[in-house]
Amino acid sequence: MKAKSEKELKRLARMQPLSPESAVLRTYLEWVADLPWAESSADNADIEHARAILDEDHYDLRKVKERVLDFIAVRLLNRGELKGPILCFAGPPGTGKTSLGKSVARALGRRFVRVSLGGVKDEAEIRGHRKTYVGALPGKILQSLKKAGTRNPVFLLDEVDKMSSDFRGDPASALLEVLDPEQNSTDEDHYDLRKVKERVLDFIAVRLLNRGELKGPILCFAGPPGTGKTSLGKSVARALGRRFVRVSLGGVKDEAEIRGHRKTYVGALPGKILQSLKKAGTRNPVFLLDEVDKMSSDFRGDPASALLEVLDPEQNSTFVDHYLEVPFDLSDVMFITTANSVHNIPHPLRDRMEIIQIPGYTEYEKAHIASAFLIPKQLRENGLAWADIRFQRSAVLRIIRGYTMESGVRSLERQIATILRKLARRAVRKGLVPPAAPEPEAAPSEAAASEAAAQASPEAAVPPPAFRVVVTSRRVAAYLGAEQFQEKTLFSQPKPGLVYGLAWTENGGTLLPVEVALLEGGSNELILTGSLGEVMKESAQTALSFLRANASCFRLAGAPQPGTAGTAGTTGVAGTASFPRDRDIHIHVPEGSIPKDGPSAGVAITAALLSAVSGFSVHAGHAMTGEITLTGRVLAIGGVKEKVLAAHRNRFSHVLLPEGNRKDVEELPREVARSIRFLYVQTIQEALAALFPAELTAPAS
Repeated sequence: MKAKSEKELKRLARMQPLSPESAVLRTYLEWVADLPWAESSADNADIEHARAILDEDHYDLRKVKERVLDFIAVRLLNRGELKGPILCFAGPPGTGKTSLGKSVARALGRRFVRVSLGGVKDEAEIRGHRKTYVGALPGKILQSLKKAGTRNPVFLLDEVDKMSSDFRGDPASALLEVLDPEQNSTDEDHYDLRKVKERVLDFIAVRLLNRGELKGPILCFAGPPGTGKTSLGKSVARALGRRFVRVSLGGVKDEAEIRGHRKTYVGALPGKILQSLKKAGTRNPVFLLDEVDKMSSDFRGDPASALLEVLDPEQNSTFVDHYLEVPFDLSDVMFITTANSVHNIPHPLRDRMEIIQIPGYTEYEKAHIASAFLIPKQLRENGLAWADIRFQRSAVLRIIRGYTMESGVRSLERQIATILRKLARRAVRKGLVPPAAPEPEAAPSEAAASEAAAQASPEAAVPPPAFRVVVTSRRVAAYLGAEQFQEKTLFSQPKPGLVYGLAWTENGGTLLPVEVALLEGGSNELILTGSLGEVMKESAQTALSFLRANASCFRLAGAPQPGTAGTAGTTGVAGTASFPRDRDIHIHVPEGSIPKDGPSAGVAITAALLSAVSGFSVHAGHAMTGEITLTGRVLAIGGVKEKVLAAHRNRFSHVLLPEGNRKDVEELPREVARSIRFLYVQTIQEALAALFPAELTAPAS
């Protein structure tokens, strides 16, 4: 900042005092001088004082206060150097959210700053305007820091849910850079991901053999959140010894963000590509384009089309930024992109990239990652690296099974951090705070250092206080409360009309329950609810048409009467050899707020329909996936590994798959493949025979 300010000061000295640009520069330099670059408030290190203030200011709110005290304790143990997390107080109006922020400031002895984000639409309100704009000023963040007069106030961003976006940009995306504690962090190596690592090593080897002159391909790491896509890019940079640059493309709508503005525009600057290269200081960094599937377009152009020139090996050697207006060679840059769903990437852009799918993790892999990486990392970040804290493997597995339901490890890391924050508060309450590190001084001469070492006594080194804790499986509930996900949350007893399908989303694999009800006195109408897309609606219609056309293949006439043994039967249709035509059929897929689409629910919908009409339940512990045709074939589908991992997480014993997906099962981790029995089918008749009792699906004699 000093070099930048001196450069601008020299420019100001050469200008006419009354010129408009000199006024802009003076305002800029005044802001730079007024910001609290070094001034900080000293934290109050008394955790009981913090508790007293919270009790004085707020009645009840026990869990909220405990979480705030955990947060304060970790801050104290880290001497204020903690990176995140960001607390978000959510609740109805008038419940004390803003005053809680003020109480935190009082408890820590810091200054309090409040910024209202309600109605903010322009990202410049967060990031500020270019200083060449008329009347330009910094954004709300720096303006509030100047007002506070310290660099470490308690900063309350009020009504963060009331922001919106328009043609001027998305303030929520701009806020990510302010709030994301991992924006510039580095990760260690990655556990497992064998095939991904092999492909990356192949890529690096070819680069080295070509002495960096390889044209493409562009790698795209695609997978659910929390599986290590961004950190894989950092590892590639470490392996090659190159600088690493990350640019987030989430929410980018303007192609000028990629190509830059013409320099004749007021406040014009190069695009993100050249700005990041300037920041890297080399022409061949590892360049990570993060969240490439989150771009969109509007009247200002399509940034995905602008990115084609950047990523195409045949064109990027002569990339022209609108601001620079001369070709710049990007062929030495190693571009890597990340995405949650490749289906959201425009086809021309996707065609220029090699997609490397990063799958979700199994329980065994998550437990290893937690022990080897997450727990040591959270011990450091929560100021407990000096303590003797161990997690039993059974405790880690209980956290995975009872408190997370994800493909990645982000929720697992959050739960581990929650436990360590509670232990940090216990350590602070007991006064077990390690001594502060001495202030850095000028390096002494060798003679002085030798003399100081000779005079130093063994008692001079103060060991950190003893704090030993073993986190057991039994203690996990005391730290985290009741389990959020239980094995018994699924129906313990099968029910007619209920079937569990499997789905693949950008967040990984998930269960897809399908429910069917028959409505008396209807007009033979098919009712579909649950935010279903067009393809999924067509699958439901195909399933119904197939069953009506082939009703004679099933012993519907022998279906159990309602209430008879062997069923939960409340919807059995006995005495009919065809599907009922005097009832409406209602198909519902729960979690209606989440849009659902795709053809792979065909088998599940067919099974749910037959179950509702016949009164028979699908065998317990069976999940299924597969596309169907009107002639009764079951077609192969995608995302098999993610879907099977979802079934494994939810303790299903059998998974029904199309015969065409048999080869995909070979890619599954061994512990998953051994715990599940796979049923491969080529036709709907085979699928229904595997799912229902023989008295329903056996051919009539």
